[in-house]
Amino acid sequence: MVKNSKEMLQKNLYKFNIYEIFDSFSVFWVSIVAIFYLFLGFSLTQIGILSAITFAVIFTLEIPTGILGDKLDRKTVMIIASLFNLATAILLFISTSFIGVFAAAACLGISRTLKSGTNIALMYDTHKAIKREKDFKKFRSKNIAISMYSRAIAVVIGGVLAGISFKLVFGLAIVSSAIHFLIVLSFKEPRVFTKKKTPHLGHLIPSFGEIIKTRKVLVTFLYGIIITGIVEGLVRFHQIFTKEIGFTTSHVGFLFGLIFLFAGFSSHLSSKIDKKISIKKSIILIPFSLSLLYILLGSVNLYFIGWFIVIEAIVYGYFMPFIDQLRNQYLSSERRATILSISGFAVSVYIMIISLLIGFFSDIFGIDRIYFGLGISLLVITMPLAISLRNQLRQ
Repeated sequence: MVKNSKEMLQKNLYKFNIYEIFDSFSVFWVSIVAIFYLFLGFSLTQIGILSAITFAVIFTLEIPTGILGDKLDRKTVMIIASLFNLATAILLFISTSFIGVFAAAACLGISRTLKSGTNIALMYDTHKAIKREKDFKKFRSKNIAISMYSRAIAVVIGGVLAGISFKLVFGLAIVSSAIHFLIVLSFKEPRVFTKKKTPHLGHLIPSFGEIIKTRKVLVTFLYGIIITGIVEGLVRFHQIFTKEIGFTTSHVGFLFGLIFLFAGFSSHLSSKIDKKISIKKSIILIPFSLSLLYILLGSVNLYFIGWFIVIEAIVYGYFMPFIDQLRNQYLSSERRATILSISGFAVSVYIMIISLLIGFFSDIFGIDRIYFGLGISLLVITMPLAISLRNQLRQ
């Protein structure tokens, strides 16, 4: 067997940064896709269905694609994911009907499921093969920053182009997806990949048991799912809401650029924020802040209200590494991956349901009232969980 060239594997590292740039530009239409749906004449209920189908595909395929990742090389799985990413852009470019866009949403779900975790595994395997495992965290932090800043630029461009023609948006997405595919093809597969045993019921049941029986794990699990589900479920409806209060399509793109930019800053500075605000205070402040923001969004229809959505991004940017740290410190090592997979599955189901409900009730009551109702609901549901979690940390 011919050994991997260390020089070729070294090239994987800078390719990962280029990969993140074109990965962002391949889906830079996310900031205006709900507006595109409105342009096609879809109802808010239909838009909710399109958002839900992506997450329905994700949670349906999460376990099967995990098995696929164990049986195939990381690069092969990433190639398949990149092809579905390209198919998504092509379908959005040519589609004028609900069926066509529905197929695009399904392809996006497949691509995201296949890509999720696989690119990180290949990145880590590359560091391991060239004996630079200690540099992985530093490299990944820089890689995430490049991804967030690329998305910020991409969504602004997407908004500007959408103001001219949606065809320009999806045409550029096709070109970016094709380049993205070529970058994936150029990766070198490090031969440190070890096949794992296929997950089986005998491991899954004890993992569920650990969630249910360990109170800290259960409360943290529910706390993270509820907040993540509402924030992620509202992303497309933010586009519709800002459009209704007077934003142009270009302005929506600029707004989402700010969202990614500030979320990136907030995530990057999370450890410094922890030194200023204790974890126990953050547990309470995060859901309280988000609830207040949604209540304000549902109460005040002013143009500058977009800044409330930016503040939501700042809170959520801090929340992402915060909940990862909180969740992982309570999990047993032997079941960590399985429990996190169950968490991802639960979040996808929750987002699917939330998207359907938001779309359905927005058609009936108006989207502003839905924001107000979500703010009250989030406050009522999460505060008891937050107080319980804070009290357990004191023990």
